[in-house]
Amino acid sequence: MIKAVGMGGQYDRTQAKVILNQILDFIDHGEIKTADGEICHGHPCLYLLHTHEEAQAELDSSLTKSEYNRYDICYIARKLLKYLLGEYDTKTTVKLMPRDMTMPAGIKIQDGKPYIVDVSSDLKRFLGWEITTVNRAPVADLLADIEQITSYATPEWLNYKQETTLVSPMLASLPHFKGGLGMIRYGVAKGDAKDEICTSIPNDYTITGFQAGHGRSKNYSYRIIDDVIVIQYSMCRDKYRMKRLIDDAGRDAKKHGIGKFIIDLRHNSGGNPCLTDQLLDFLAGAKLVTLTNGSIYSCGAMACVSLRKIGSYTIGTDIGMSLDSFCCTQKIAMDDVGLSVIRSANGYNQWDDKNHEFIHLTDEEFNDKYNRDNLPELHFFHPDKYVVRTVDDLINGRDPQLDAAIAYLAKH
Repeated sequence: MIKAVGMGGQYDRTQAKVILNQILDFIDHGEIKTADGEICHGHPCLYLLHTHEEAQAELDSSLTKSEYNRYDICYIARKLLKYLLGEYDTKTTVKLMPRDMTMPAGIKIQDGKPYIVDVSSDLKRFLGWEITTVNRAPVADLLADIEQITSYATPEWLNYKQETTLVSPMLASLPHFKGGLGMIRYGVAKGDAKDEICTSIPNDYTITGFQAGHGRSKNYSYRIIDDVIVIQYSMCRDKYRMKRLIDDAGRDAKKHGIGKFIIDLRHNSGGNPCLTDQLLDFLAGAKLVTLTNGSIYSCGAMACVSLRKIGSYTIGTDIGMSLDSFCCTQKIAMDDVGLSVIRSANGYNQWDDKNHEFIHLTDEEFNDKYNRDNLPELHFFHPDKYVVRTVDDLINGRDPQLDAAIAYLAKH
């Protein structure tokens, strides 16, 4: 645990600088013991794009006020991390405690504008409406603020972070956001009609009114559509539920003579890659389609690659990260400030485009090979068929990606 300075959640400029340097120091070289007892010594290369001295100058230029709270510190820290790592590390970050809002949010950005696609029953009349302001701040300014603190390798990931931040406590950290989280006013419009949605974040991490499901099935579940089994795999976390899914789906596949599967990876935020190995063993030899979208991340991205290697056709959009990335994350709490710090650790996974496989580089190997004058090349996963799920699709319960997958399997 990092011990922070300051009293009552308010910090002067000197104290804020100390806290921000504590964050950078932990990410760079702070020791942490893993579950198997291994001692990890920090990020493989925090100062990839800029030197320590340049980072300190950037930090100083960011401290323009006399007083700071945890929202300010979180915003500045994220901005610093983007300055240092850019698109090469989208995992290392700082979050508000107790936790950021569960993703995804009930908003979709389309053509640069946020639309409401999932809300509580009392707000259903606003489905499909555009959000134009938040607490009277133009939403375009807030989206720009979010981009300033978002490390992203694909535009899909930026959109995803903008969608979720607009309905999360991180709103309070944005320079253009005015007021507190006790009452948030979303200005909305549709055609000539204008209105306002008043809501709040009463317990500091969930927002009243905006839902986060987009009509998704439960993780580790499946359903049968005609002669196809559709598997929902949106998180790689629970090996027991994965085993139960495989056992149950296997029995139904045998009972009904089904050999076609759709693996819905949309929103898969990662976890333990061993779960994907279980799934691959089960699916070997079957006719497969994988569904993708812009919020697939970490081990979810690796699952996309693994499924393609066993013959799966991919339908959807680009995913949320490059295939090349720093490895597993570690987390530590700053309880006094109400922040948690997450850093990449244990080397770098580099995509070998020739052999279609990942090559693991240790921290030392990465630093011997790369620096700010010789940065690693990034490679990206693209679907075989690009199909977008639009705002209109979401609010009307349509799923053209799933429809395209079923149509593909019917022909092949």
